[in-house]
Amino acid sequence: MADYLLELASKLSAEYSARMAETMRFNTEHEIKVKLAPHQWEELKRELRNSAENIAKVSPVIIRCEDDGPHKATLVRIEHDQSQELITRAIPLTFYPEVPVIIYTDVRGRDGRLNFVVVNDDLQWVFNGKHQPFFPEIVHYFIEMVSRRSF
Repeated sequence: MADYLLELASKLSAEYSARMAETMRFNTEHEIKVKLAPHQWEELKRELRNSAENIAKVSPVIIRCEDDGPHKATLVRIEHDQSQELITRAIPLTFYPEVPVIIYTDVRGRDGRLNFVVVNDDLQWVFNGKHQPFFPEIVHYFIEMVSRRSF
């Protein structure tokens, strides 16, 4: 019976050590995400603004990335009706730094997510929990979504 208890104690100790290691890994990754994600958010807003400005130089379609505060932005398509601007499409984006995650609502009203994953102490994007895109793909996705008549 003593051998059984020693074996059980050994298994419990190993399980505890594994859980502690996983908790430490999770906490370390979360710290990296919380530290680096705000920079990624600012880079996304900057690139959306730059892309919108570049489109305006060569196209009659007007797209703007409006900064709605430190954690919110809205990508809009604008058309003119006589003397006033009409927003014909809008994609709101909200950054939650404590998670961190970016939540957006597409043109059909569906919510989407841009998450982050730590790879070799660096932060990479995860699109809707599935795909790890390159950064230009993300910018292109949002610009394409807001610029097209049907998406």
